[in-house]
Amino acid sequence: MLKKFFPAVGIFAVLAWTALGLFAWSQVKTKLRVVIQEEGAEANQEVALLEDRLNTLSADLDTLVEALGSNFQLLAKPAEVAEALEHGVLHARAAD
Repeated sequence: MLKKFFPAVGIFAVLAWTALGLFAWSQVKTKLRVVIQEEGAEANQEVALLEDRLNTLSADLDTLVEALGSNFQLLAKPAEVAEALEHGVLHARAAD
């Protein structure tokens, strides 16, 4: 009895899967809408916004590169940095 039951269930499952797939495909076809839009003012505005953002990020990066360069130059001269710090501390204590 089970030798006939399991193949029948398998065939039914494959047929049901196929039927449900075809039904879903027909439903998507009726509800799907594809719109092809010409390039217009909206696309140009998005490009302008991206360009502005890129310019801002580039300027920020240039500022960071300059700051890192000057900081690395200070690290290359540890004796001068220590002296400058001591001088600043001494001036701060003298001002108090």
